[in-house]
Amino acid sequence: QLRICWQAIPKAASRILSRCLSGALGQALGASDLPANQNEWEKVLRSASAHLAAPQLRWALREQGLFSALPADVAEYLEAVYTLNIDRNRECEDQLAHLIQALNSIDVRPVLLKGAAALVGRLYPTSGERMISDLDILIPARQLPEIFDKLASVGYRPWVYEGTELPDPVGFCSDHHYPPLVNTAWPTHVELHVHPVHLGVAELLSSEEVFRDATKLAWRNGDCLLPSPTHFIAHNIIHAFLNDAKIHLKRLSLRQLFEFVLASRVYGERIDWNDIRNRFEGRGHGKALRQYLAL
Repeated sequence: QLRICWQAIPKAASRILSRCLSGALGQALGASDLPANQNEWEKVLRSASAHLAAPQLRWALREQGLFSALPADVAEYLEAVYTLNIDRNRECEDQLAHLIQALNSIDVRPVLLKGAAALVGRLYPTSGERMISDLDILIPARQLPEIFDKLASVGYRPWVYEGTELPDPVGFCSDHHYPPLVNTAWPTHVELHVHPVHLGVAELLSSEEVFRDATKLAWRNGDCLLPSPTHFIAHNIIHAFLNDAKIHLKRLSLRQLFEFVLASRVYGERIDWNDIRNRFEGRGHGKALRQYLAL
């Protein structure tokens, strides 16, 4: 029934994009699944860019052997986006390595979250398939003042809106992360999380359990932690759906939805789905979990 309803709906750009992205996840694609003309291609590429999913689209079409059949300008665009993204991500990885080493010097091993975890954990074939907008790391809340001072010593400065007072890192508890830190020597900003998710849904995933179950990783002359597969999946659902789609952005990120399916397949039996179900059902978010899984 869902399949019939899907086919009866006109080919909106987001639906064509979603279908194409599935090609990187094992779903067979043919020429009829691609945009039919230049106008459709423009809309799909605009949608892919808005969702930060253009590199994933390139991966999917290459995976299905369809890339050589693309219009020349479409192929050139996707290649250019991938090349620029992988170059930037390499710089972001250099920045992250430097950041981890600075934190290790004060005996802090951060947990990498979201894009940082996906890149360092090699969830994608290369770092070029995943666009990131910042570096999110989870740190022990009690060490925030010390961490703030250490990062200041290596060039990081907090960024706040004009007229906004910078919160005191001592006893900071007004948000799930401290205001972004920027460093002119590096390409992106850093968010120091004292909670993995927004305070309004903090009961769904605590920093204590994320640290407890995280995997230790020696990476580029530094030591960090990666979230457990179960917590990576739970964090994706909470951040992408409960927070962004239902509360703040009012739009579902296809990049995050793609990553949910990808991680589900890559991590496989290492994910405790009973834990995830009980976690959401027991805290009144069972319906949201089922909605996200359906999507």
